[in-house]
Amino acid sequence: MPCAVRAGFARRGHHTDRTCVVSSEAISLILPVELGRTSVSGRATVDRTTIHHADVVPLLQCEFPDARQNAHKSGFRAVLAVPLELNGEGYGAILLWRREVGFFAPDQVALVETFARQAAMAIENVRQFHATEEAREQQTATGA
Repeated sequence: MPCAVRAGFARRGHHTDRTCVVSSEAISLILPVELGRTSVSGRATVDRTTIHHADVVPLLQCEFPDARQNAHKSGFRAVLAVPLELNGEGYGAILLWRREVGFFAPDQVALVETFARQAAMAIENVRQFHATEEAREQQTATGA
């Protein structure tokens, strides 16, 4: 059962995409999309809420037009997008999909939501670390 996990990260108007997949076939199937409400992962990020559909295909025309190309290319049907957010700031989303129609199990949803919270904390910790390092480098450069 091919299933893909995709994490998109937004920062200051930029969007980067990292895709990890269970099957090697799926890695070539997912294309980056703009971060906005017209993609599944974008909506999860912007609205900062979990998006879970047993069959996203009927929603592609009106709800998620930016997901159409990926859906047609990969054949995904069921989707689960969980936001990476901390303290009201959205960092991106984790997107899981599969080709079979049907909801992800409640324990799977809970696991991904827990992982997303932890990932958001890790992202924030790295951001703070880099900010501290940059401030220290500036102090060293100015001799303060």
